[in-house]
Amino acid sequence: MKRLLVVLHVYYPDQIGYFVRKLRNINGCDWDLVVTYVAESAPLRRLRHLKPDARFVKVGNIGYDVWPFIKVIKDTDLSAYDYVLKLHTKGSGDRERINGLNMRNYRWRDLLVNALLKNPGRFRKCLDYFDEFPDVGMISCYELRK
Repeated sequence: MKRLLVVLHVYYPDQIGYFVRKLRNINGCDWDLVVTYVAESAPLRRLRHLKPDARFVKVGNIGYDVWPFIKVIKDTDLSAYDYVLKLHTKGSGDRERINGLNMRNYRWRDLLVNALLKNPGRFRKCLDYFDEFPDVGMISCYELRK
């Protein structure tokens, strides 16, 4: 069975419920969860409940979501995994438009996350795509790929 490393950076803890729902769509593989976070918060418990063996790493508020990801990658034996899924919370008003698309509220986050975790079938389709096309290195949102 394929092994997946999921790295979730939590800057906005009010979005944890959303990510718990989306992470439940992972299927057809064994997976580990590493959560990086800036500040301890009660909603982190929901992630512990979802994945009791999750690893939690407190990070400084530097490097946006990129530095915490690099920190986890440096401290992880990647040979134990076939795939890595990087996720992070997004602010609701980060940008008005990207590639001419309206990105108000959480649309940017939702497009990025739903490209992979919209439902169990979507996730499975992405996993199968990697098997079918081994030269593919990344899957992301079609609307934001320009």
